[in-house]
Amino acid sequence: MTLQTALSANSALIPADALRTGTRLEDYEIDCVVARSAMAMVYRAQDRRSKQAVAIKEFLPTGLAMRGDDGQVVARESSHEHNFQRGREVFLEEAKALATYDHACLMRVLSVLECHGTVYKVMP
Repeated sequence: MTLQTALSANSALIPADALRTGTRLEDYEIDCVVARSAMAMVYRAQDRRSKQAVAIKEFLPTGLAMRGDDGQVVARESSHEHNFQRGREVFLEEAKALATYDHACLMRVLSVLECHGTVYKVMP
């Protein structure tokens, strides 16, 4: 059983701070969570224009930030604000750099999104 199947089969495994199925990020619609790390959440999504499946990686460091009731990603405490913002900047810079390359050894980035107080990398 894959992680994706396990998460789909057992809603108790879906992180509480994950974007919900059907959430739209510009032209992309979230299908499900496929992975979670200490720094990011990865979703399977559909490109509503091309109808192709994509992966979307969201900068969401669990030790520094959380998703508020309004859906915005914010620092957990005011003392974490600087580190969260700096991490967000680094994630954004990396995503933009990767979007300029097309090399077999690098994860291709199709698009970079900034919304909900965080950054997203859209990948094949």
